[in-house]
Amino acid sequence: FVVYAAEPLEDLAVELSDLRADGSVLPANRIDTRIVLRGLMRDLYTLPPERSTVVSRFLLPYQEVDVPAGTFREYHLIVHVPDDAAPGIYTGQVRLASAGKTVAEMPLRFEVLPFRLRPLEERGYGVYYRFSAAETAEDQARIDAELADIRAHGANMLKSNLGIHYETVDGEVRPSLAAVEQGLELLRRHGFHGPMPVSTGAEHAARLLQFDPVADHADEPARKRFLRVVKGAMDGLVATGEKYPEFELLPTHMDEVFGRDRLTRYIRLTEAVRQVPSLRVYITLHNDPKRDVSEMMRACNPYVDVRCYNGHCMDSWIRAGNTFGDLARDLEASGDEAWLYH
Repeated sequence: FVVYAAEPLEDLAVELSDLRADGSVLPANRIDTRIVLRGLMRDLYTLPPERSTVVSRFLLPYQEVDVPAGTFREYHLIVHVPDDAAPGIYTGQVRLASAGKTVAEMPLRFEVLPFRLRPLEERGYGVYYRFSAAETAEDQARIDAELADIRAHGANMLKSNLGIHYETVDGEVRPSLAAVEQGLELLRRHGFHGPMPVSTGAEHAARLLQFDPVADHADEPARKRFLRVVKGAMDGLVATGEKYPEFELLPTHMDEVFGRDRLTRYIRLTEAVRQVPSLRVYITLHNDPKRDVSEMMRACNPYVDVRCYNGHCMDSWIRAGNTFGDLARDLEASGDEAWLYH
């Protein structure tokens, strides 16, 4: 709902009553009041900033605010329905108060439907998520709140920044999977499962070894050192996966591999990962019909198992007359799996 101020409103407060239906109650403390932040959003992420539209975009935590005359504030209510709530039409009130005085009241009507959504079984949904440092109890509480919120909105998997780190110890480059295990422990706690892309860190390992996977490919001793370090990391990833069987850990190391001058580097890095053939490799790519990528796909195919297609390009590919049936036949021939990301 939107509040328009004909005159200045100081400390505008939104107060909610319980919602009631035939003896059943949804307590007011189960209703989350949010302030809507409006702002510019580009009509397509590749367009210049001037190709933007003002949209209601973010839901900020509730607080009392001043509303100057001639302006408005938009509010959004989220009802967290208890699992045992009876179905029916629930009614209550929203009271708006400024400086302690009632300025408006509105009826509130909310319907609880008589069915539940089944858990996802055949499909996985997720978002990109960046784990931040959990150095304090407050940091940890924030991460827990974010993961719980993502889970409550129907996601059961994530594309995160979890990855293998490398460090030089006594002149040797060694992998560490401590951050991966810490992240998987958090995801397990919140009920996530399924495929989980994990950065191999192979480019980081190459830098520490002062090895360029493309330029130095013919340097056999240097290449063998690189292969040995990455294989140790992949063996560690397999061992970590055995501790967390609800996940399938998918090694990945580059984004949008059909970009300029990226494919050869990707293949060289993946050759190192392929030393452990039980691991399926994940990459993002595009099938933009305006840019023929068929040759690149043929070159890339032996080095990918899970293709994650750019969704905007997939939209264009479908509009150009292709079908998901075409994609299914291609995947069946290659033995690959496909995802979409927007």
